[in-house]
Amino acid sequence: MEKIIFATGNEHKMIEIRAILSDLGAEILSQKEAGIKADVVEDGATFEENAMIKARAVAGAAKEAI
Repeated sequence: MEKIIFATGNEHKMIEIRAILSDLGAEILSQKEAGIKADVVEDGATFEENAMIKARAVAGAAKEAI
């Protein structure tokens, strides 16, 4: 089974993500559930920049699809 790790620890966000992607047939994990402890400084100027900073950090730690 394919595994997708999301760069978030927000449990409510993960509930929404799992509901949206329920038909995908992949294991959907938060970074915490995947055992990734990335202490990321989100110092971007926009929400998008911060999301990319966090996703890159988690992807580097996970070596899996993020």
